[in-house]
Amino acid sequence: TTTKLGSVYSLLLVLVEKLLAARKSFRNPIKNLFYKSNGCKCTLCGEFNAIIKIQDLCKENRNYRSLINLIQENEHLCGVCITKRLFPLFADEKLGIKLKFPSTSEMASIGTKIINQNIDPNFIEKIKNTLKEINQNSSSVPKLKCNPLFNIDGQWLIKENYDKKRIKREYGVEVDEDKLKEIKGDLEKYQINPSRYYAILMMDGDRIGKWLKGEFNLTIEQSIHPKVVSTMRTIMENPEVSDSIKKSFSYILDKNHPNSPSIHQLFSRRLSHFALEEVKKVVEDEFYGKVVYAGGDDVLALLPIDSVFACAYKLQESFKSTLSSKATASTGITIVHYKYPLYLAIEEARLTEKLAKNEFNRNSFCIKVIKNSGEIRITGGKWRLIPRLLNIIKMFREEEVSSRFAYKILQLVEEQIECDTCLFNIELKRIFYNSSKGDKSNFDYIKSTFDFFLEDIKDKRKSMVYFANFLVIARFLASEIRADDFLKFDESYFKEDYKVGVEG
Repeated sequence: TTTKLGSVYSLLLVLVEKLLAARKSFRNPIKNLFYKSNGCKCTLCGEFNAIIKIQDLCKENRNYRSLINLIQENEHLCGVCITKRLFPLFADEKLGIKLKFPSTSEMASIGTKIINQNIDPNFIEKIKNTLKEINQNSSSVPKLKCNPLFNIDGQWLIKENYDKKRIKREYGVEVDEDKLKEIKGDLEKYQINPSRYYAILMMDGDRIGKWLKGEFNLTIEQSIHPKVVSTMRTIMENPEVSDSIKKSFSYILDKNHPNSPSIHQLFSRRLSHFALEEVKKVVEDEFYGKVVYAGGDDVLALLPIDSVFACAYKLQESFKSTLSSKATASTGITIVHYKYPLYLAIEEARLTEKLAKNEFNRNSFCIKVIKNSGEIRITGGKWRLIPRLLNIIKMFREEEVSSRFAYKILQLVEEQIECDTCLFNIELKRIFYNSSKGDKSNFDYIKSTFDFFLEDIKDKRKSMVYFANFLVIARFLASEIRADDFLKFDESYFKEDYKVGVEG
């Protein structure tokens, strides 16, 4: 009966899980019978059939001509993609809701906007007047609301985007060539040169299935009244009590509390609180990011490369403090050029998050940098390496460590056949003092960072490769980060290792 549901709740969870797994294991015969893939594929997702060429539709029906600039000439979209493309227009016209989201170029330029709070207002007006006929469908992040460049999309801070042919092709607007040249000159004059890279953060809680099964529940001893525990302990210490009773009592006290509807409700409430309150507070209110999706233990967000690492660290700390001290999360951080296709970048972010779980054994982060040249670098490790990364970026920015150092270590790893850590440490020291100022505290810091890689990754060869990539990525970020506010972090962001020279 339903009144005794709690006594079999754990068994019901196991049964439901097995039924779901069984359903996933066989194909859907109805879908295969009625859905046939014929004709042209969608040029955006490549998964479903294109339903119509919108340009032909616009020519035939004048009611659709307003859509011409929203869909490019050679695009063939499926029902899903055309709905996504046109929904903001529908929401504005029918619901009165303006749906705007930061563009990838906007995310890349946030660091530049942060450091240009006192930009000449006349320069801003010049950009607005020149581009007034262009319909701006994007917006900036909420934390930049008071910034003078808030209403200027990041692409218009990038010099190469002031191309007359490109503007005509993408926006259908004719712009005076002389005005474009004048703005490009002003960008050089005010030394406005944003990074071309932004970050996609994807976080996922670790072992949530085991949490749902109750494997991390408190023990019964921790759950029941202390007086009951004291009485049971007194009985166990009584020499007249049989060993079988003592073993039974010990087994009961040490066993995890069985699952119940109330425990699941509490767990669900905490996950909801994290997703609805904490994620936005951390990503948008502190670190100049934009949340794309937050559901339970899953988070997808866009951030500038300036703040993404501090944000990732703070986010997993918030997850832990909201759920339980035993809870952990793994995060993938993918850094890509703003012109890199977004759907591919998000797919790369998913793969990076899986690497954090599988390659670095959960409770970890993984960083993947995809340069515009096509070069890909991957590194990662436990969360204690995040403060280390920011400190080493700071060393490169302040030229305490030569930029050649990172590439020489990479060359050493690529050429080294044997995985001899003693030999590697000797070469690490030699290269450091040959290519840097020779500050011993900086060398000790970098050397101890390599020791962390050896501790966290059992494969010595992989430890060396990821450490070399770690240095190369730090060097790359040192040249791309514009706002160094998040390199000057305080103790509240990181629980350990928050200053250069302090061991974590």
